[in-house]
Amino acid sequence: MSEAFHGMVGSSLAMRRVYKSIRNVSPLDVPVLILGESGSGKELVARAIHNESPRRSGPFHAVNAGVLTPELVASELFGHAKGAFTGATTSKKGYFESADGGTLFLDEISTMRLETQIDLLRVIETQTFTRVGGTAPIRSNVRILAAANVDLRRHIRANTFRPDLYYRLSVFPLALPPLRKRRKDIPVLAEYFRQRFVAEFNRPVVGFDQGALRRLRAYDWPGNVRELSNVVIRLVIAARDQMVTESEVIDALHHTALDPQTQTAGTVASDPDALAESVYDDARGDTPMRPASPESPEVDGSDAAGITAGRTIIDVERDLIVATLEQTRGNRTKAAKLLGISRKSLYNKIRSYGLE
Repeated sequence: MSEAFHGMVGSSLAMRRVYKSIRNVSPLDVPVLILGESGSGKELVARAIHNESPRRSGPFHAVNAGVLTPELVASELFGHAKGAFTGATTSKKGYFESADGGTLFLDEISTMRLETQIDLLRVIETQTFTRVGGTAPIRSNVRILAAANVDLRRHIRANTFRPDLYYRLSVFPLALPPLRKRRKDIPVLAEYFRQRFVAEFNRPVVGFDQGALRRLRAYDWPGNVRELSNVVIRLVIAARDQMVTESEVIDALHHTALDPQTQTAGTVASDPDALAESVYDDARGDTPMRPASPESPEVDGSDAAGITAGRTIIDVERDLIVATLEQTRGNRTKAAKLLGISRKSLYNKIRSYGLE
C-alpha cells in the first residue's frame, strides 16, 4: 500500500510543503490555524501535529463547533457546574479539562458566536477558564489547534469573528491545498483507497485503466479527498470487471456531483470564499507546464479536436486545447487568442483538465 504521512497520502510539492510545516511547528507549543476546504483533511493535519509533538502521549480531542448549537458550545468546551441550567443535574468536565496535557482541535471555528469567542480568547491569554455556572478558575494545559473552511478575514470584516482571536489562533497558519491544486496526487490517492477498500469489501478490483485515471485527474473534486474516497468505494463495489473503466468513473462522478448538469468531470469547482487562494497557487508547482499530457491521445493536426460521434464535449475541448498549445509551442497567450478566450479562462481550463 502507498506510503502515508500520518494518514495523508501525496508526494506533490504542495503536500511536501505541508509535511515540512507539520514537522517544523509540531515541537513548538503554539496555536496553529489550519485553513482548507471541506474534505481536504484538516483533522488529519491536526492529528499529525499532535502525534509529532511532545504532547503525543496526552489526549487528543476534536470538536466540530459547526455541529454544536450556540447554546451548547460553551458548556462543551468549558464544562458546567451542577445547576448551571435546566437539566444540569451534575457537574460535567468540558473538553478543555478532558484534554489536559494534550491537544484540543477546534474545527469550523468561524461558527462560534462572539460570546464564546471572548471566552476562548480569555483561555488562550490567561490559560485559565471557568465552568458554565461555576466560580472557581481552572488551569488549562492544552495546546489549541483550530481550523476553518472559510476565509476568516471576511468574517472579521463582517464583524462576526474577533480580530484579536484570529491573531491569537494564527500564530502559525497552515494552508492545506484542495485536491484540484495537486492533481499529481489523485492517481496515488485513488490507488491507496482502492487497496484499502478492496481489502475491506473483499472485491476483485486490481486497478484503473488509463481512461479512468484520466477522468479522475480531470475532475475538480469540490468535496476533495473525502469525495474521492467515497467515489472509489462506489467504484470498487460496482466494478463489472477487474479493471475500473472510464465509463464507470463517468457514472460515479455523475452521481456524486451536487449538480450533475454543471459539475461533471473536468469542470471548475466553485470556491466562493477563495480560501487562501494565493497560498494554494504558490504551492501548486507539481510539474512544469507542457503542451501535451502523456495520458492524452495523439492529436492529428488535420483533426485537432478529434470530433467524432460518441465523444463528449469535455474530451473535444481538452484535445483542442492540447493541440493549440502544441501549435503555439506552449505559448498560452497565443493559444488563448487562437481559441478566442481570455488568458485567464485558458489557465482555468488547463488546471481543470490536469494539463499542467
